[in-house]
Amino acid sequence: MKLLKLATNDGRGIYKTAAIFDAWVRDLRDHLELAEMDLESSYAIIWVGMYLKDGTKMLHTQFRANEVTKHLGVEEFLKALRQYCIPFTSKETLWNEFQAIRQTRNGRTLPIQEIANKIKQYPMQLPRISNWQCYHQLLEAMDAPLLQAVRLFINEDIEWDKLIEQCEIHDSVRKINKHSAHSSSRPHQRPHPQSKPYTPMLPSNSSFKPNHRFDRNRKPTPSTSRFTKLTQQE
Repeated sequence: MKLLKLATNDGRGIYKTAAIFDAWVRDLRDHLELAEMDLESSYAIIWVGMYLKDGTKMLHTQFRANEVTKHLGVEEFLKALRQYCIPFTSKETLWNEFQAIRQTRNGRTLPIQEIANKIKQYPMQLPRISNWQCYHQLLEAMDAPLLQAVRLFINEDIEWDKLIEQCEIHDSVRKINKHSAHSSSRPHQRPHPQSKPYTPMLPSNSSFKPNHRFDRNRKPTPSTSRFTKLTQQE
């Protein structure tokens, strides 16, 4: 089985984020397990060094050279690496991010399912976050109309999956009603004017006379004679 190449951790940028760092560590452990390599062996600690760079590589070199740590395995090195990469204030930063989650931000409204998934990611990074805190943070993140609609159907004891199901139902109804109201508020389009029946244009020549041969409603016109009847006086 061919393994995907493990990313190189340089201790900067994304690797200062706890979630990214922990995901990288999980991938590293998976590679070592699939290779059936003992985490306490010197081979494993050497192999880990192949996926470090710059500052983290220097830390790895010092860890192997130090008389106190050079006999320790991968697990102890990963603890030292985490302290090197993750700032001391990372927990406070994560907690502030958790409390700042909102369904609508900068005019963009996200589905409540995405908000719930985002909230549930934080307890994996901050184990002190409880289910009770996740429940109240979800209520805090909801838009006011959705919270008002769903409030009677949920409580603190409801299971998380059923909670999200109720929120999704009311969120979908709210979007449908909003779309219908927006459609009805649009101005109606003016109907297209009906086309007039076709009327042939007559030539502009004044000598043209229409043919009344088949016009039955035409009144007869008195004809003029070339001869004029004389009266007695004449």
